[in-house]
Amino acid sequence: MGDTRALGEPAGGTLSFAADAAEQEAADAAAVAAAAGHPALAECWKAAAALTKYANENPDDQEAEDWRSEATERIVECAHAVNEDYEARADELAREARGECAAVTLGRIEDQGPVTAERLAALDEETRSLLEWYAAPFPIEWLFAPERDTFGRILRKRVIVLFHGPGGLSLGLRDILGADVDIIGIDLDGGAVATAVAAGLRVIHADVTALDPENPALQYVSIIALTPPCQAFTPSGLGKGRYAASIDIIRRVIWEAGAAAGFLPWEHSATGYAPRSGDTWDEVRAPLAQLEDPRAGLMAEVIIWPLGMLARPGSILECVMVEQSSALPRQIEDALFGELKQAGWHTTEAWTLDAVDYGASHRKRRFMAAHRGPEKPFVDVAPAAPIPAPTFAQVVGWPTGRTYLTRGHRPVDPETGRAKGGGSRSADGPCP
Repeated sequence: MGDTRALGEPAGGTLSFAADAAEQEAADAAAVAAAAGHPALAECWKAAAALTKYANENPDDQEAEDWRSEATERIVECAHAVNEDYEARADELAREARGECAAVTLGRIEDQGPVTAERLAALDEETRSLLEWYAAPFPIEWLFAPERDTFGRILRKRVIVLFHGPGGLSLGLRDILGADVDIIGIDLDGGAVATAVAAGLRVIHADVTALDPENPALQYVSIIALTPPCQAFTPSGLGKGRYAASIDIIRRVIWEAGAAAGFLPWEHSATGYAPRSGDTWDEVRAPLAQLEDPRAGLMAEVIIWPLGMLARPGSILECVMVEQSSALPRQIEDALFGELKQAGWHTTEAWTLDAVDYGASHRKRRFMAAHRGPEKPFVDVAPAAPIPAPTFAQVVGWPTGRTYLTRGHRPVDPETGRAKGGGSRSADGPCP
């Protein structure tokens, strides 16, 4: 009888493979034993136990079985990382493991019925600590779906406001429009945060660029509003954000954000998009370090956050609202709207508004909005009837006929006879 081994297989190949597998298994077992007691490995063991229990409870769920298999492999990888003093990788695996534990815990809580404030208050300390870590810096109630009416409509939509400041936008939603929404803001300035909190608003003191737009607590956010600093674009400043080189850098980052989130069009894909590029959000932002004014780079968050949130499975994000200087370069606005449209925001609009038309001082701002869905939800923002604006004299209680210096007492330019960097204006018109 001829040799029935596969063509090209060396004699004893199967036995050699089995021996290699046994040797690797022994090495893995030794690594796990040597790393016993390490906190990162303990997290991996805990996740494996939770996922094994979940898989046993759902024997027909192939995804659950895959999770269990991956959790077991993670234990071995973490053990080797610990033994090789690769602490960064061990910590990363521990975070993955803890995140999966939190996700399983969320599922169990939701399976037990509607998640009410009373149920959340009754959580044991270990579960609460796990969910607080998973949601941080957002509240754990945001990990769960909001309540809906009998028609499936969300009763109280969630709104996140980045670069929140003292709270003008939030107060406009809450007090002027009377919207019954659940708002959380984020701002880096401690004074602005304290002011907003004193006004009864919920604001997180944090750097927007240091947070993760794919945080699981943002899955059920309906609206995101962003009001990045305007100093790099406003005509009253140096305008470094309007330099051609700055515009090119910001546009490049905007385009890379689309690829990182998985919204780069690709006709050969079943979804219509190419796979995610694999770049982290920090890697996407990296070119912004070249900007002369780093504040200009914060305009990239206008695309990083909505696309990052939408990239998380199950996201219900529907609306983006943005406010910026009226001198924002059109190239940047076009790049932002281009990426939003590619990602499925079907309605995009922009307006340049002057506060004087709404009964205040002159202050032109650019407002942009995008909405997912075929309907057009925006209304006409022009006043239905003229709203008279008070004059400077009326605001400060002066009689008519007076003038004022716009920038205080400045040296006079001998060539023009006018004050340097300032001038005088009539107090009988609206404030500039």
